[in-house]
Amino acid sequence: MMFLKKISATRARACVRSSITPLGSERISFHEGCGRILAEDVQALCDHPPFDRSAMDGYAVLAGSTFYATPENPVRLRKGEEARRIMTGEPIPSGFDAVVMIEYVEDLGDEIRISRSVVPGENVALRGEDFRQGEIILRKGRVLLPHDIGTLVAAGITKIKVRRSPRVGIISTGDEIVDPARIKRWNGAERGKIPDINSYTLSSLVGGAGGIPVRCGVLKDDPDVLKSTIKSYTGFDLLLITGGSSVGDRDFLGKVIDELGELLFHGVAIKPGGPLGFGFINNTPVFILPGYPLAAIVSFELFVRDALSIMQGLPPKIPYESLTAKLLRKIPSQVGRLDFVRIKLINEGGDLYAEPLGSGGSGSIGRLSKADGFLLVDEPLEGIDEGETVTIYRYPGSQEVRA
Repeated sequence: MMFLKKISATRARACVRSSITPLGSERISFHEGCGRILAEDVQALCDHPPFDRSAMDGYAVLAGSTFYATPENPVRLRKGEEARRIMTGEPIPSGFDAVVMIEYVEDLGDEIRISRSVVPGENVALRGEDFRQGEIILRKGRVLLPHDIGTLVAAGITKIKVRRSPRVGIISTGDEIVDPARIKRWNGAERGKIPDINSYTLSSLVGGAGGIPVRCGVLKDDPDVLKSTIKSYTGFDLLLITGGSSVGDRDFLGKVIDELGELLFHGVAIKPGGPLGFGFINNTPVFILPGYPLAAIVSFELFVRDALSIMQGLPPKIPYESLTAKLLRKIPSQVGRLDFVRIKLINEGGDLYAEPLGSGGSGSIGRLSKADGFLLVDEPLEGIDEGETVTIYRYPGSQEVRA
């Protein structure tokens, strides 16, 4: 295996996508389903509504008895026999087929006076008009939303079959890395030490992509320790290991993974994130992610997210809203390389512009928090000229586009 012999992003993505297979499924209670992915079609166990019911507060009537009723020529009906008081959601009494809204009714004691006619079925929600027993109400592959949970309740469903959420082990490596949970007050006083940014950031990314993140701590840059410890991590559907991914004197991960299993590639023509690696240990897919936070995040967005999607039976794609804007400044690139560029969006007179943010290096995570989104400079391009229209992937919750 050649270490850090860079392959194209297209080839690396194809390798990941062809190597990952969907996980199995499990049955869960319906109320645990929000955000999960259905593994089978769901059929209603009952009609909804389960009976003809009133859609308004008013009086249940036989529609024919109200014909020609107007404010100038109202119709009188006897309570109980010809009209019955009814509230929204209550069953329509036998012998009645419509509801007159309370706004058009005057109470006269034993009678009511109606100033508006209705037709059969007016203000009535008919049994099964939402869905019928046996009807497919939710399709396989759907990511369940909050209102879907309500639909399941209405359909009489208590258990659903969903894709199993990938359990992801996250490991940081590096003699200089310190878990911030063990630091009472981080003030940079420990010279040469860096807080473990990656495992916390990756945990959030994994959770947002439908996985179950498990932080496994920080390992020292010792090949024997790395090998024995990583080998002991079992029961995960995916492993993410950050740091030690390049070819420096203390970058051992590529060789460790290749000795424990098989390293399919190590080095990708992307910026940032070039030292990315991918392989398998005992049938468990493993990503070696760069130690610099921005490079680790980019590697996740472009490659790890694909793997998590496929494991859950979803098509791999960038999940963010896309929009177009004019580029304010030229972005240089290199043919054959995929570039990830952070973008600030600017609205001037109704026109949307994209301002590239300075790189600040792969370790500059703070600059990413100032970005509204990103664009990708594709491999065939030498760059993108100022003024060109580009596609921006906008982060959810990013600040409003400033004028």
